[in-house]
Amino acid sequence: MDSIEKSFKAQLLCVTDGYHGPVTVAKNGSGTKQGWLVLGDREEPGITFDFEYLDRTDTRIIFAIRGAEDADPYQNAPLDVSLNGYVGFYPSVDEPAPWRLEVTQEDSDGKPLRCLLRDSYGQRIAILSKVQHSGSRADAYVAYRTDMDYLNVKDGVIAEFQIQYQD
Repeated sequence: MDSIEKSFKAQLLCVTDGYHGPVTVAKNGSGTKQGWLVLGDREEPGITFDFEYLDRTDTRIIFAIRGAEDADPYQNAPLDVSLNGYVGFYPSVDEPAPWRLEVTQEDSDGKPLRCLLRDSYGQRIAILSKVQHSGSRADAYVAYRTDMDYLNVKDGVIAEFQIQYQD
């Protein structure tokens, strides 16, 4: 277990039945990153997270999680949760919330391969499918429409992630 009681960088790939893809940052209609985390297309590269080891319990490993270099403009921004339960990068937050990694599969050395993630209140990250609309007037409400699978802790299908370690 010593191999997991340290900080590391990794990408997360959702492996939940019916939901497969890398975790990435949502973009609005103009392509600007919004900070909320979503599942990307399988061909799309995921973003890298910095997992800073804090502590462990009998069943969970506790980390502070921040955006790594490729999460720009959210590099070093802490992972947190909005009032509506959306998981994302929040640059205005000074201290990152502790996240609990619950290992669901290990390799032969005891290193986590798959996991569930829980916020500081113990709520598991889930996949919440949402249709996003653009436009402010009802008659001009069709500028774009995109199905998005957001990460959320209050609603959705519980998400399991494969950990893809980065060197």
